[in-house]
Amino acid sequence: MKRAAEAAAQGDPDGQIALGRMYEQGDGFPQNFPEAIRWYMKAAAASPRAKHLVGLMYANGRGVSRDRDIALKWIAEAATGGCAEAQHMLGSMYARGKGVPRDMEKAAAWFRMAAENGDDGAQLIFGLMLRDGRGVPRDDIAAYVWISCAVASRPAGQKREIAIEALESVARRLDAERLREAQVRLLATGPAAGSPGPVAHAAIDRISGRPVHS
Repeated sequence: MKRAAEAAAQGDPDGQIALGRMYEQGDGFPQNFPEAIRWYMKAAAASPRAKHLVGLMYANGRGVSRDRDIALKWIAEAATGGCAEAQHMLGSMYARGKGVPRDMEKAAAWFRMAAENGDDGAQLIFGLMLRDGRGVPRDDIAAYVWISCAVASRPAGQKREIAIEALESVARRLDAERLREAQVRLLATGPAAGSPGPVAHAAIDRISGRPVHS
């Protein structure tokens, strides 16, 4: 708490966000939404993530009057600035038609940006959109790549199992040659997009009955 307060007072955006979160959650201070958004606003000049948090405060009416238009403005600015959480949220909003007209192409574009920024949920969703041809042309190999990234990003547990099941559903569509092509493309994406790892390899081996990553 002391370190966050000192960093915030010196103008450090991460410290300001940390202090805002403590006020929002009542962690170390009594819960105080107006004080939380005050610190988020200070950080927003330099931090897309802080802009996203301001947008959430307006969306939920925390410390300010609830205003979805203002919330959307802040969230859109955060997404444009590179905040993966905001990009994921905009993708969801366009996919559902919540607060914006439903537009699957825009949804796919925002999910892709979030996926490229390492958001494992967006990696899975964008992969499924590629698998099903929703908002983007169907591409099973690209779907395999993105869903593999989601598998690699998730710790063991239910969320990883969901991604593995999605990966298996794509792998069933690919013959051995296309599976190898997908593996080559995945490895060529580099560390920013993740690596399939032994969990993903094992999932594909179960489907194909033969290793495809040698």
